This record gives sequence, structure tokens and C-alpha cells, in this order.
Amino acid sequence: VIGQSSSYSELDYFQLSVDAASLITLTFDNGSNGIYSNHTVSILDQQGNVLSSKRDSEFNLQAQVSSGGNYYILVEDGSITDDYTFTATYSSSS
Repeated sequence: VIGQSSSYSELDYFQLSVDAASLITLTFDNGSNGIYSNHTVSILDQQGNVLSSKRDSEFNLQAQVSSGGNYYILVEDGSITDDYTFTATYSSSS
């Protein structure tokens, strides 16, 4: 996925549907370096609860989910307007 922050207060949500209990793995890269290029990225459940979160410019993030359904990736707090990219995958933990 390629996204772009247009302001510090922007909230970008992306949906990820999983079939069963799984480990969600997200690899994030904001395309820049430095403290002002960091983003906060979170994996949320269907109720909006944060399952895992990190703030940086380039990182991996994981969350174990106990059932199938829709989960959400939230990208926020971007101080720059460069494109960011992430890949989200899941592997069944059955």
C-alpha cells in the first residue's frame, strides 16, 4: 500500500480481513529519515482497540489476533508529506 500524509492531524485507515486466528505482520517505511519523518502506526481490532503500535520512520509491527474478521491499520502523526509504504500480511496460527 502507498499512502501520503497531508497534515500532522491526518488519520489514514486501511482495512485488513483475516480468515482465522492469525499473526498480523506489518512492514512500514515512510520514505524519509529523521525525527520529523516519523509516523505512528497501529493495528486496531474491530472496536478500535489498539493491539500494537509503534512510532518511527521504518519498522516492523506485529499483533496476534484470536479470531478472523476485519482489522485496521492506522497511520497518523506524519510531519512530512512524502509517500509512505507498508505491507501487511497474516499467517494463520491454527
